Amino acid sequence: MKKLITLLLILFSFTTLKAQKNLVYNQTLNIHLNAANGYTQTVPAGKTWKITNYATRSNNILQIKTNSSNPFNLNNFPFWLSEGSQVHVGSSGDIIVSILEFDITEILE
Repeated sequence: MKKLITLLLILFSFTTLKAQKNLVYNQTLNIHLNAANGYTQTVPAGKTWKITNYATRSNNILQIKTNSSNPFNLNNFPFWLSEGSQVHVGSSGDIIVSILEFDITEILE
Protein backbone atom coordinates (compact mmCIF):
# COMPACT_ATOMS: atom_id res chain seq x y z
CA MET A 1 0.00 0.00 0.00
CA LYS A 2 2.86 2.38 0.84
CA LYS A 3 4.46 1.66 -2.52
CA LEU A 4 1.22 2.43 -4.34
CA ILE A 5 0.77 5.74 -2.51
CA THR A 6 4.40 6.69 -3.15
CA LEU A 7 4.06 5.82 -6.83
CA LEU A 8 0.86 7.87 -7.15
CA LEU A 9 2.50 10.87 -5.45
CA ILE A 10 5.49 10.68 -7.77
CA LEU A 11 3.30 10.44 -10.88
CA PHE A 12 1.11 13.29 -9.66
CA SER A 13 4.13 15.54 -9.06
CA PHE A 14 5.47 14.93 -12.58
CA THR A 15 2.16 15.72 -14.25
CA THR A 16 1.39 18.90 -12.29
CA LEU A 17 4.79 20.63 -12.32
CA LYS A 18 5.25 22.57 -15.54
CA ALA A 19 7.49 25.45 -14.44
CA GLN A 20 10.29 24.50 -16.81
CA LYS A 21 11.47 26.95 -19.46
CA ASN A 22 13.70 26.45 -22.46
CA LEU A 23 16.47 28.71 -23.80
CA VAL A 24 16.55 29.04 -27.59
CA TYR A 25 19.51 30.81 -29.23
CA ASN A 26 18.38 34.04 -30.89
CA GLN A 27 21.42 36.09 -31.95
CA THR A 28 24.96 37.23 -31.21
CA LEU A 29 25.26 40.84 -30.11
CA ASN A 30 28.26 43.15 -29.94
CA ILE A 31 26.96 46.07 -27.91
CA HIS A 32 29.06 49.24 -27.91
CA LEU A 33 28.62 51.15 -24.63
CA ASN A 34 29.86 54.77 -24.88
CA ALA A 35 28.67 58.38 -25.04
CA ALA A 36 27.26 58.02 -28.58
CA ASN A 37 25.37 54.75 -27.97
CA GLY A 38 24.51 55.08 -24.28
CA TYR A 39 26.30 53.83 -21.21
CA THR A 40 23.66 51.28 -20.16
CA GLN A 41 21.80 48.46 -21.90
CA THR A 42 18.96 46.41 -20.40
CA VAL A 43 18.17 42.77 -21.14
CA PRO A 44 14.77 42.82 -22.92
CA ALA A 45 11.70 41.03 -21.56
CA GLY A 46 11.56 37.37 -22.55
CA LYS A 47 15.33 37.23 -23.17
CA THR A 48 18.42 36.01 -21.34
CA TRP A 49 21.94 37.24 -22.12
CA LYS A 50 25.16 35.30 -21.79
CA ILE A 51 28.06 37.75 -21.64
CA THR A 52 31.09 35.97 -23.04
CA ASN A 53 33.66 38.79 -22.83
CA TYR A 54 34.27 42.48 -23.43
CA ALA A 55 36.92 44.70 -24.99
CA THR A 56 37.95 48.21 -23.97
CA ARG A 57 40.35 50.89 -25.21
CA SER A 58 41.42 51.87 -21.71
CA ASN A 59 41.01 50.58 -18.17
CA ASN A 60 37.21 50.76 -18.22
CA ILE A 61 35.34 48.22 -16.14
CA LEU A 62 32.06 46.60 -17.14
CA GLN A 63 29.43 46.74 -14.40
CA ILE A 64 26.35 44.56 -13.94
CA LYS A 65 23.14 45.52 -12.15
CA THR A 66 20.63 42.75 -11.63
CA ASN A 67 17.00 43.39 -10.74
CA SER A 68 17.72 43.65 -7.02
CA SER A 69 21.38 44.56 -6.60
CA ASN A 70 23.75 47.47 -6.59
CA PRO A 71 26.15 47.55 -9.55
CA PHE A 72 29.19 45.30 -9.31
CA ASN A 73 32.25 44.84 -11.51
CA LEU A 74 32.30 41.91 -13.89
CA ASN A 75 35.58 40.05 -14.32
CA ASN A 76 34.60 36.37 -14.67
CA PHE A 77 33.14 34.92 -17.86
CA PRO A 78 30.76 33.67 -19.03
CA PHE A 79 28.11 35.49 -17.02
CA TRP A 80 24.35 35.03 -17.40
CA LEU A 81 21.85 37.90 -17.05
CA SER A 82 18.09 37.60 -16.68
CA GLU A 83 15.50 39.93 -18.24
CA GLY A 84 15.57 43.42 -16.73
CA SER A 85 19.25 43.20 -15.72
CA GLN A 86 21.61 45.92 -16.96
CA VAL A 87 25.15 46.18 -18.27
CA HIS A 88 26.82 49.53 -17.65
CA VAL A 89 30.08 51.38 -18.19
CA GLY A 90 31.11 54.63 -16.46
CA SER A 91 30.37 58.04 -18.00
CA SER A 92 33.70 58.25 -19.79
CA GLY A 93 33.81 54.59 -20.74
CA ASP A 94 34.08 52.92 -24.11
CA ILE A 95 33.44 49.15 -24.11
CA ILE A 96 32.24 46.57 -26.61
CA VAL A 97 30.40 43.67 -24.95
CA SER A 98 30.09 40.28 -26.64
CA ILE A 99 26.69 38.72 -25.86
CA LEU A 100 24.76 35.61 -26.85
CA GLU A 101 21.02 36.32 -26.64
CA PHE A 102 18.51 33.57 -25.91
CA ASP A 103 14.70 33.57 -26.05
CA ILE A 104 12.91 32.14 -23.01
CA THR A 105 10.21 29.76 -24.25
CA GLU A 106 7.84 27.24 -22.73
CA ILE A 107 8.79 23.60 -23.07
CA LEU A 108 6.34 21.97 -25.46
CA GLU A 109 5.13 18.49 -24.67
